[in-house]
Amino acid sequence: MDIGVAGERVFTNFFGVGLITEASENINSDLKGTLGRLSYYISTLQTVRSAEPFRYWMESDDGIQEDEAVMIYVSNGRYLGTQALPFTVDALTDGKLDVLIIREAGLPLLKELLSRKEQGEWEPKNDSIQYFQSSTLTLKTEQPMKADTDGEIYLETPAKLSIRSESLEFLTGEV
Repeated sequence: MDIGVAGERVFTNFFGVGLITEASENINSDLKGTLGRLSYYISTLQTVRSAEPFRYWMESDDGIQEDEAVMIYVSNGRYLGTQALPFTVDALTDGKLDVLIIREAGLPLLKELLSRKEQGEWEPKNDSIQYFQSSTLTLKTEQPMKADTDGEIYLETPAKLSIRSESLEFLTGEV
């Protein structure tokens, strides 16, 4: 399995800034204890309404881009929270980061990201979502921003991200 790297830290599933970090920070700990993962959905719905865009600069395998976004989600896995994303089946072993740039928040965004889709080639139907793959990524924001990495908030931008290809091996039974 590939392992994502952010600076000196590793991640197995994702690195995110913006809306995803805000939603994690806004989770009500009492609700989390009572409602479990449903508390994440409640926090997301509350946070989506107040999401503010931020300016970013990014360098990837495709070149340099500069724009505004409400969330940047860099994934090694195929899940956003408990929701499967339509990335390729080999997302964990393809040597690439899956990158989502979300330019606008709101219910159309949630519908696009959370609706059930087949795994594989995916082209977002919403113009406010950009998807691409890259083996490395440098992300800078106007002001340092906290980053959520696999559900923990301990990094911030600027960040250099990459993949350690096939870094973990697992023994599995025959399928």
